[in-house]
Amino acid sequence: MNYETGQAYSLVNANMTLHRNTIVGLPGEQLFYDFDQSGSAWTKFLSTLVSDNNTWWNSSNPQPFTIPEPAWFSTTDWPGWLSLSGQDKHSTFAAPTVDPTIPCQIAPDAPDFWFINFEAGSMTVSPGSPAAYQMLLIPIGAFNGQATFNAYGVDPIPGATASWSQTSLTGSGTAIYTVNTSATTPLGSYPITLTAQSGNVTRTLTAWLVVQPSVTPTSQKTTARVPNAVMY
Repeated sequence: MNYETGQAYSLVNANMTLHRNTIVGLPGEQLFYDFDQSGSAWTKFLSTLVSDNNTWWNSSNPQPFTIPEPAWFSTTDWPGWLSLSGQDKHSTFAAPTVDPTIPCQIAPDAPDFWFINFEAGSMTVSPGSPAAYQMLLIPIGAFNGQATFNAYGVDPIPGATASWSQTSLTGSGTAIYTVNTSATTPLGSYPITLTAQSGNVTRTLTAWLVVQPSVTPTSQKTTARVPNAVMY
């Protein structure tokens, strides 16, 4: 489900290229995780995978590759992965010789913040029901300024009104933006723009209000399954 548009579709991973990466797992984590054998998704992924000259490593898990062969949630070791995938002929399964996190150890060039919604980019309600968007202000670096919130797009929606639980936050926190529909609000999908501004920095998020007949308020979001391991 696309969390912004509400569109449902099948997403198939294919044509992935892994070259000169370092993939490291912590205790209990998998380096690779694909359990679904239904349809042709697994065949499509495996037949288009290009992977070589990588470093794979998990010192505490002897079978760190979860695969859908011969059954769902099967696991295998490094030789099994090489045999199954037909890839990584020049890759190694060994501890990295240098700390792979060094390229990621950077500091922001100035205080900054995220303005995000973890739960729903789209809310579905019936006419007359409210939709509540929980917005998070997350500081980056030394940010401790005041962010002011605004929203645009509700006024053109017939019968709808909206309000913030609070119109600003300092440093970090949560604010709820509630859109109240009425019995006369037409069915449809309506874009709503939410902003947070601090000084000359503005962060913007576009959410969707989906009005459908006789539904329980729900959130819709995209769920992606990824390995637990960290790739550098």
